[in-house]
Amino acid sequence: MTRTLLSLLFSLGLAVALPATALADTPLENHVLSRDAYATFSSTQGGLSTSVLVSSSASLFMPAHGAGGGVQRQGLTSLEIVVEETSAAVAAAAGGGGGGGTVVADWFGQARVPLHPRGNMASARLTAVIPMVDEVSGQEADVVVSLFWRATSRAEHNPVHFHHRYPGIVILNTNSNDTFREAVVSGTVMLNGVNWTPGSTDGLLTTTRFHCRQIGHGHSGSDWGVCF
Repeated sequence: MTRTLLSLLFSLGLAVALPATALADTPLENHVLSRDAYATFSSTQGGLSTSVLVSSSASLFMPAHGAGGGVQRQGLTSLEIVVEETSAAVAAAAGGGGGGGTVVADWFGQARVPLHPRGNMASARLTAVIPMVDEVSGQEADVVVSLFWRATSRAEHNPVHFHHRYPGIVILNTNSNDTFREAVVSGTVMLNGVNWTPGSTDGLLTTTRFHCRQIGHGHSGSDWGVCF
């Protein structure tokens, strides 16, 4: 079954368990900067349809001034290669049965390899070796990835501000500024001696800047938090 690759690998607004005393003593505050790149390559040859889905990120988690702790850097790359036998779908359609093709290979892998963005996401490069597993056959192999994203549009901004007071529990303020840039993607994805991305494709470059500040009320007995 085809997985949906993560568009953003970190849930910025997910509630997590935090001590009530911490909520009462000090406002929770953080800053997140995440830069992400996405691409989908599609091709059909000899009755086989192939889709290559790529998602890669480079993120910084920054505590508030005076909160202690250093900047945390994280990166994650996900890759999936799905091969489907389309001739079965064509035969079914000709007979009036319809239906989709048979998945003959479904390779998936993840590695803590960061994206390498440049400038204001004008471009990005990904070089990685990722262990893959074919969920159909159980075969294991490494895929060698070398891809380059080049922005083809100006950045589109989507600023969002959220303020809410939960009486007796928490006051929450968040600000985010997401930017999106269309891109053209080229390079190679080599698996078992085959390049699965023989041509270029359209892609997407995104940047997420997120700031969260939470003031809690420990006397409520609440032990949940949003800023982490």
